[in-house]
Amino acid sequence: MRSLTPVVEPGQPDWRDYYGMLNLPHHYHNGGVWPFIGGFYVAALVRAGRLKDAERALDRLTALNRAGEFNEWHHGETCKPMGVTGQAWSAGMYLFACECVRRSEVPEGFFGIGGSLG
Repeated sequence: MRSLTPVVEPGQPDWRDYYGMLNLPHHYHNGGVWPFIGGFYVAALVRAGRLKDAERALDRLTALNRAGEFNEWHHGETCKPMGVTGQAWSAGMYLFACECVRRSEVPEGFFGIGGSLG
């Protein structure tokens, strides 16, 4: 799951010079892929009853985390691990996403609502 899409390119009205090297297109907050966000995405798919889509998204999230070491973020096009490794929020959301898929529901109280669809 990318942090922003479409990315902001230099020369576009929303581009700011202070973005510098960190927020180049497909980097960090400008279209970088964040495992933390991916965990929320998997949970949202489960909550919406889209279990097959959630399983596929979890498979992609698993591959992303295997490519790195629970990195903070990955390049938005190549998925190359970037940022700091060993991020507890990336690992924690991965475990949460796994549990949502395993249960086929989001645990009670998450998203401020009940866990089951029924």
